[in-house]
This record gives sequence, structure tokens and C-alpha cells, in this order.
Amino acid sequence: MAPQAVAVPARCRPSQGVLPMGVRGDIEFGDAASSSLGLAIGVVRQAPEGDVAAVALLPPDASTLRLVELGPVLRDAPAPRVAWRGVDSGELLAVAPLAPHEGGPPHGLAVCRLRNDGSSTLLQRLDVGDDWASADVAASSQRAIVVWEGSSARSHGPPRGVIRVGTLDAEGRVGETREISPTGEDAEDPRVVGNQSAFFAVWAARRIEEARANAQSASAEVASEPGPRWLEAVVLDDRGVPLGAARRITPATAYLASFDVQLQPVRGAASALVVARMDGASEGGELERLRIRADGTSDAPSQIPTDGLGSGAPALVVGALATAMPWVTWAGLREQVVLLPVDVTGSPAGPPSDEDAFAAALPLVALGGSKVLAAIPAVLPGAAALRVFSCSR
Repeated sequence: MAPQAVAVPARCRPSQGVLPMGVRGDIEFGDAASSSLGLAIGVVRQAPEGDVAAVALLPPDASTLRLVELGPVLRDAPAPRVAWRGVDSGELLAVAPLAPHEGGPPHGLAVCRLRNDGSSTLLQRLDVGDDWASADVAASSQRAIVVWEGSSARSHGPPRGVIRVGTLDAEGRVGETREISPTGEDAEDPRVVGNQSAFFAVWAARRIEEARANAQSASAEVASEPGPRWLEAVVLDDRGVPLGAARRITPATAYLASFDVQLQPVRGAASALVVARMDGASEGGELERLRIRADGTSDAPSQIPTDGLGSGAPALVVGALATAMPWVTWAGLREQVVLLPVDVTGSPAGPPSDEDAFAAALPLVALGGSKVLAAIPAVLPGAAALRVFSCSR
């Protein structure tokens, strides 16, 4: 049974006016990234004439907003992943599945370079085949690491999911591509975070037999209980080369539903914080947290106290500034936003609180002090916006 949370009064209140996105159509918000010089949020603008990938750029205090469009994407494509080229950088990379163009691969990932003045350049279109699914990007001043989920043909049965990694140098030249997930399993949902000292790739995995059973159930349109699904991770150097074997960081008997990972520098050494939702172990599911170190070792998962979980995935809300306080957030039983303050190692720094002030807003990134930038989905067409909340610790 998951440990129960002790309720405390709400911590947060709006502290700035609403920043409208200022475009027609609905907005799908993705992840956010921050540097000391600015904030970036990957978004998809959904409109009848077609979806468009874009990046919202803001100064560190989130006082203004500029939307930089990258180009059209396939319908229902995910929002771009974004990564700054260092804590003090004014340049970032965005990875998005831009729609095919004449003379290019029919499917692929576009890697775009943006600067906080709003300029953008298409660096590369990575040909990742027509079977890729999700992708992510992390960057330092000299290198970028891109991970994506593809598939590998097998002599018997359906293809298995694999995680591949590619690199780009500062000029956008593509390096070697390699497979980093172990054979004998089905891998999916890759994420990557890192800086010049280390990159951390994390993904979900299950036994191939479970993946085959799920595929057969889907094709036959019959319901089946999901099998065990766990998390694996490997530390990479800036050329995308694993610095050791991939390790299982949650038990093979786990029932992973979703997870988030963020980079956190601790006394100069990089580590990765992970929060995961596990369903099946208890009614309604439970949350676990752990930390991966630069040597590839990790903490044993620790449960996060909750009063029960609503829908959706948990998230880590962190920031680049030294004064930005990290949080873990999830949906409670009433679908309300719940915030848990944590320290730089991911350990709880206080009890969680129900934050009705957020309403339908989605916490994205921690700003200086105890402020949090949140995305407000559109209630009416064209009404999507961003807003800053002050959240006491």
C-alpha cells in the first residue's frame, strides 16, 4: 500500500497576468526547458488547415512571449522537444517530426536551432525510418544527443521496439547512429537529459513475449491485462557512446504506466531525477522516485506519499537557475494539481498540497525563487495562455 500524504494548505497563487499565445486554433503544450537567459516550450498549433510545430520563447522572468513556428507537422504529431545548449546559453535545439518535403526522407526528425532573439535555422533532417515513434533531445555547448524509438525486424513474430541514439556537433553535422537498448526486450518511450559532463538516456521496456501478446490482443480487439513494464537507463558520453551496460532501474515485476526525467546538477556533478507512475501494484497506482548518478548507479525506487492518483502522468518541474526550487506534480483524485516540494536529490522537502488555483493549468518549469510557469489550455478557441504562479515552500 502506498504511503498516505498529509494534507497542507494550498501554496500557490497567480502572481502575474496571463500571457496569451496569440494564435488561432488549439495549442498542445509539450515540455519546457530553461537557461539563465530564457525559457522555451515546445508546442503544436492545431488548426483546420493543418498542425504546425512551434517553440514559445520567454525571458527568464516570463514577462513576454514570442512564438517561433518551425513548420507543418503530421496530424496528431507530438510537440517538439527542446533543449538549451547549456545553463548560460542563448541557443537551443528543437526536435520535431516536420512534414515531409520534396527530395527529403518521407519520414524523419527535423533538428532546428533557435536563438532567444527568435531566429531559427533547420540544421538537419534525420532519416530515422518510417517506423519511429517518440523522440527526445539533450545538448551541451558542443554536442547534441537525439534519441528515438524505432523497430528491429525479427525472424519470428512482430518487430521489437529499440532505442537508437544519434549525435550532432555544434555545426549540425550528424555523427554515428547506434542502438543502445538491450536485445531480447521491447523498448519504447525514450527520454534523454544531460550536459557537458554526462548524458542520461532512460526508456521503458518489457519482455518481447508481453509485447507480442499485447499486439495480438490489439489486432483481435480483445482486452488483456498489461504485463510487467519497467525502466532502464544508460549513461552516454557526448558522442552517444554508452559508458557501461544499460541497467534496469525499477524491478522487472513493475507495472510502469508513465514517467518523467530531468537533469539536476548536485555539487557540480550531474545526475538525473526520475519520477514514475506504477499501476497494478495497488488500486489507483502509486508514484515512485529515484536518482541516476553519472557512474550509472541509481537509488532504489522510493514511494511518494499521495492521497490517490487521478489520470495522467507525473512530472518534474525544475529550472536552470540556482534559485529555482524543484517540484513533483501529479493529478489527484479530483483531477486537481498536486505539488510536492523536493530538494536537489529528489527527496521530499515537505508535504504535498492540493493546488486548486491552477484549475486546468499545467505546471511546466520552475523560475527563480518559488515561482512556477504554467500552461493554460484553451477553454475557448484561441484562448491558450501561460501564467506565473508564486508557490511558497
